[in-house]
Amino acid sequence: MNTSNHSHNSEKLVGGRLFWISVGAVSIFLMIFWMRIPWQWSPVDDPGQVLAMKDLFESQGVIRGILVRINELASGDLAGGVFRPLAWVYPPLLYGLPVDLAHLIRLIMVISIILGPLVYFRRNGARLPLLGMIFIILLISAGTLYQGLLLLSIQEVGGITLISLGLMVNGRISRLVFWLLAAWFKGPFLWILFGYSIVLWTEGRRKLALSSAGLGAATLLINFLWSRSGTYAGRYDINVFDPEFWNRASSILEPVNGAILIAALWWLLVTQTPIARGKDFPIFAFAAIGYYVQMIPWGFTAYYMGPISFLLGLLIASVLTNPQNIRLRTLAIGFIVPVLIAVWILKASLTFVLNTNSLMLHASECLAQVPNSQTEILGNWLYVTSSEEGPIRIAENTRINNPEWSGIVHLDSTLSRGERDVNTTHLILLRGSSLPEQIPKQIICERSQVVLVELG
Repeated sequence: MNTSNHSHNSEKLVGGRLFWISVGAVSIFLMIFWMRIPWQWSPVDDPGQVLAMKDLFESQGVIRGILVRINELASGDLAGGVFRPLAWVYPPLLYGLPVDLAHLIRLIMVISIILGPLVYFRRNGARLPLLGMIFIILLISAGTLYQGLLLLSIQEVGGITLISLGLMVNGRISRLVFWLLAAWFKGPFLWILFGYSIVLWTEGRRKLALSSAGLGAATLLINFLWSRSGTYAGRYDINVFDPEFWNRASSILEPVNGAILIAALWWLLVTQTPIARGKDFPIFAFAAIGYYVQMIPWGFTAYYMGPISFLLGLLIASVLTNPQNIRLRTLAIGFIVPVLIAVWILKASLTFVLNTNSLMLHASECLAQVPNSQTEILGNWLYVTSSEEGPIRIAENTRINNPEWSGIVHLDSTLSRGERDVNTTHLILLRGSSLPEQIPKQIICERSQVVLVELG
């Protein structure tokens, strides 16, 4: 009997090691692959931050330049009414780095987002089949956060990274520190501190529980007081009688959240495993629900839903239990639908990231050939043509790569209707777009994502 148990434990140990070796190998492969990509700064925030840091480094030096930039960002948030101290420190440190290294750091952050909860649930008794399912749920839940592999400025990825690092560490105080830092990266993360205080209280750690709740309450109060006179936060309005409030609230039904639920339900139905509310349930419940409710007045456009989806995934993972005496065939069937969903989301997300990066690269390469041009962009691409920021960032990115370039880029205003601004000399056609035939043109540069034409 003892020999049988020893053999069974040895098999579990080997299986666990193989799982972590596989995760490590995939992570290393991803980092090597990442460094081979010709990365560009994204169409949101990044190029402007890079140019600001470049100017400060040249005029102030590295250390003083970083401190000056931190002060500038803090002053801007003070005027805007937003309290997020880590978001004042993060950009000056990141945007002074080479673009390839900055993107590698971002990849490591995303890997940490997935790895932290895996370490946590394994430590709490998740055996290999359940750990595999949790891994898949996390891959699905991070669906929107993958945009942060391209958009290096968004605080959602930084905050969730700190949440996951807090799960990875085993010390209660270090976990509290990580989660407080997450709340100081983006305010709505503070709700995890209240959930953590409940768990600490039930464990008999009353002083630490009061500290967690007190830090959460203090952060909430600072956010409230800071926002009262802010030009940006002043737009935050909770009005449950406004139909738009409930319209925004309904965004919780977005596809990624539905995919998480479908994957989990399929697993539960096939494996016939019960769910159980563990002692850590309040942590994830407070974090997910608090973040969601606080963000409703802002809405959930673009990547804003990312943290909520991931916290929802953690909440669902926390109630799953280890399958007992289950056949290998049943396990395989249980994984089929979740794996397919994860592959679909990963493929769609990474394709968007890589194609958008290629677009930024190709636009910069083509524009470099026409240094004094005034160029319009024609087409439809998320973040690139969503607002006038996209063309501005393309121009800045071109200037970073080619300091002598002095052109102007803006969105199409009349060309799509067959008319032309007399000052416009060139046009960038994004993939899938076309110019009316009556407008004379000559192709100057052609790439897979963009075509630059000179207008006749």
